[in-house]
Amino acid sequence: QDIVPMEDISLNGKLDADLRWDTKMSYIEDENYEQVDLEGSLLIEGLVLETPDIPVPLVLTKLSMLFNPRIVELAALDLKMGASDLHMKGELENFIPYVFADQTVSGRLDVRSTLLDANELMPELEETGELDEVPGDTLLPVLPDSLAEPSRIKIPENIDFAMTVDIGRVEYAEIIIENIEGEMRLMEGVAGMDRMQMDLLEGSMLTSGWLDTRGEFAEADFTVDMKDVDIPSAYNTFMAVGKMAPIAKYFRGKANVEMEFHSLMDITFAPLYESINAKGQAKTADLQFYNMEEFLPLTEVLKNEKFNEMAPDEVYVGFTVRDGRVIFNPFTMNFYDSEMIVSGSHGIDLSLDYKLDMKIAKTDLGAGANEMIQGMTLLAAGAGLKIPQSDYIKVLAKIGGTFNDPKLTTDLSGNLKSAGETVQAAVEEKITEEIEKVEEQVREEAGEEADRIIADAEREAARLVEEARKAGEALVKEAETQGEKLIEEAGSNPLKQVAARTAASELVRQAEKQSANLVSEAEIKATEIIQKARDEAERI
Repeated sequence: QDIVPMEDISLNGKLDADLRWDTKMSYIEDENYEQVDLEGSLLIEGLVLETPDIPVPLVLTKLSMLFNPRIVELAALDLKMGASDLHMKGELENFIPYVFADQTVSGRLDVRSTLLDANELMPELEETGELDEVPGDTLLPVLPDSLAEPSRIKIPENIDFAMTVDIGRVEYAEIIIENIEGEMRLMEGVAGMDRMQMDLLEGSMLTSGWLDTRGEFAEADFTVDMKDVDIPSAYNTFMAVGKMAPIAKYFRGKANVEMEFHSLMDITFAPLYESINAKGQAKTADLQFYNMEEFLPLTEVLKNEKFNEMAPDEVYVGFTVRDGRVIFNPFTMNFYDSEMIVSGSHGIDLSLDYKLDMKIAKTDLGAGANEMIQGMTLLAAGAGLKIPQSDYIKVLAKIGGTFNDPKLTTDLSGNLKSAGETVQAAVEEKITEEIEKVEEQVREEAGEEADRIIADAEREAARLVEEARKAGEALVKEAETQGEKLIEEAGSNPLKQVAARTAASELVRQAEKQSANLVSEAEIKATEIIQKARDEAERI
């Protein structure tokens, strides 16, 4: 520090270098690095670096490197950064061209850590103060991508490291990830992951993909397989879950999620929501809705407080994210004695466009709803309409508006029929029952006949194959007899005996070939007979 003053930087530690260079400056100037001979060792211990650019002191406990003309061995790198630690070892190639000509250095590294606390290591972002003016229950729409701040962290494009990663715990904002294991590749400004396994949100995740830091905004493309993830933890931990699925606020339970995900990333490595392109499926276990009245007044519509908390348990849903909207394929939820088919979408602007096709059991309706249905029945009768007797009521609901101000409309017209339509429906139902009885009887009789035809064909096919097999065996036996006769007729003459044995073997070989052909032709014929029988049976 006395020789080379460094403003605002504190640097202490011990350096022990034992290096031998055997080269000429012309080799380096001409980039003729294979002529550069470098051997020896470099040891740094107890180095402490403090700078305003790093929030915590950086303590290089040990750095040990061994040099030879072919590789540089990273024998040990032990680093402490506040509460975080990092340990690396491995081998580096093309090190000298990397140092002198900014060429690509490559290598295989083993990376371990017990804790990486990103909250402690990353500089704090400035607070905007905008959230202070927003009521606690009010959701804010996602800011446009055009206002996002670009990524600052860039992976060097002149490194190519294949790494085995074993990290005990990572903390970032409210996110805690543990037991991270897998393979990673840093190459040309891109971080690739191959089957990276980790534990988070009371469950686990397996992911593969890449993060490209070369552009203005980092770009991510991953496949994700999450198991037994706790839904409330995901909502409270990941801002993206709250932005993309605000309704998860009212969910309890576990979820398995498989997803293909692509997005640009901002300075905090949060997705730029307008750029997200994703597709996947989720399956829940022990799913429960609670405090739904805060979001959707189903209890008011159905006149029963129990719809404020529902437990559909297992729900399977496919989804797509594109153009700033989360789109759900139609999926079914069962709760109490009722059923609901949900479909539609919502946007990152908090807009809602959903349809609920509900079949509500009358046992799930409150007294007020039953009184409403009785009144509707009297009004319908006065208009020449009738509500058929049923244990269920059809309710078609549409949800519009926004998450902050949802608009619910209901349609009960699916329960109404004219008196004539009701009678016609009853007659049609009776006719259908009678037709089904006759069809069942015909199917039983036709089935018996079809089974008989196929059974006869299979017996005929088996007979053909068996006859072919017997005929083949007879051919082979006759050839063996003829061969033995030739050998006997050759007498004691050695030359005649050799010729006779050769002729006998050829006779048997040809007979076996003919036998195999007979069986093969019979099997083909048998297959044709059975297929013909099946075609005939299908026509019955």
